[in-house]
Amino acid sequence: GEHLMWNKHSCFETSMHAPLLIAAPGLRGVKPGTRVSALVEFIDIYPGLCELAGLPQPKHLEGRSLVPLMKDPGAPWKKHAVGRFKQGDTVRTDRYRYSEYRKNDQLIGHMLYDHEKDPGENRNISGSPENQSLVQGLGKVLDRIKGR
Repeated sequence: GEHLMWNKHSCFETSMHAPLLIAAPGLRGVKPGTRVSALVEFIDIYPGLCELAGLPQPKHLEGRSLVPLMKDPGAPWKKHAVGRFKQGDTVRTDRYRYSEYRKNDQLIGHMLYDHEKDPGENRNISGSPENQSLVQGLGKVLDRIKGR
């Protein structure tokens, strides 16, 4: 088990990070075997499939098509990806993962991990004074996305 949990359901990287493989034979400008390290979310798959199939994207979609990223892996992209499991909400940037846990809308705990220094998410640095502006900034990202 990871982090003393036997299950695969949590806001840790081991649960939230999922490999994504896309085959788009014949798509011009995409080299087979291209690796992209950009942050993408499951909500980006549907718009990408619409574009690959030549279908219009429904107006209710919130994600972005992955096709431009497939053609140019270095293209400007999202600065963060979000996830949720039960009472936990999490945001991942290229370097950090920040998670908040709430009960009845009250913050009951939070975690911040630096993936550059701690890729295994073993040291919660959310309480360090030097990280308070980062904690507040990522907390505001979660609030904005949740409509708070």
